Amino acid sequence: MISRLFRRLGRFWGLMAYLAIVSAMFTYDVERFKAETKRARAAASVDSGTRVQIVEVVDACQILVRHPDGRELTIRLLGVSSFDPALNEPGAGAIGRSFVTSLTQALRGGVAVLEFGEQRRDRKGRLLAHLTVDGHDVAPALIQQGLCFVGTTVPFAREDAYLKVEREAKLAGTGLWGHPEAAQRAEYMKALWEAVRKDA
Repeated sequence: MISRLFRRLGRFWGLMAYLAIVSAMFTYDVERFKAETKRARAAASVDSGTRVQIVEVVDACQILVRHPDGRELTIRLLGVSSFDPALNEPGAGAIGRSFVTSLTQALRGGVAVLEFGEQRRDRKGRLLAHLTVDGHDVAPALIQQGLCFVGTTVPFAREDAYLKVEREAKLAGTGLWGHPEAAQRAEYMKALWEAVRKDA
C-alpha cells in the first residue's frame, strides 16, 4: 500500500513538473510574441519624412536613431551594403571601416530624414530606409567612393540610379572596386541577394 502511495505521488509530482515546464514555455512564447508585436507596431508607426536624431553608426549595416517621441530605432540603409569592419580580409575590412567613418561624417549634423520604400523592415526587424540630410540621400556619395555596393533582397525605387553610380565607380576602380578580393566578395553577395529576389 505504501509503495502504491509513493508511485502515485511520483506520478503526481511528475505531472506537476510537466505542467510547470509547459506553462513556462507558453509564457515565454507569449512574451516573445508581445515583443515582436511591439517592434512591428513601432516600425509601422514611423512615417516617411520623419526627422530623427542620429545616435550612432553601429557598423556597416546598422544606424541607431532616436525618434521625436524618444524611441530608439535601428535603421538598415536601404539598397546598399558594405563589409564588416572587423573582417580580416584583404581590402574588405578596411573598406568597411572607411564606410562607417564616411557615413558618420555625412551624418555629423546629428539629424536626418527617413524615407521608406515599399517594404519597411528586413527579416531582422530593422527599419529599411534611405537617410536624407539637407535634402540629399547620403548613399550615392558612398557608392561613388566605392565604400559600399548596391544590393538588397528588396526592390526599391532608387535602384537604377544607385546602379548607375556603382557602374561609374567600377569603371574608375574606386574604393572596393580597386581591390580584386573585395570586388569579388561584393559581386558574390550581390548574386546571392539577386537569387533570393528571384525566388521570392
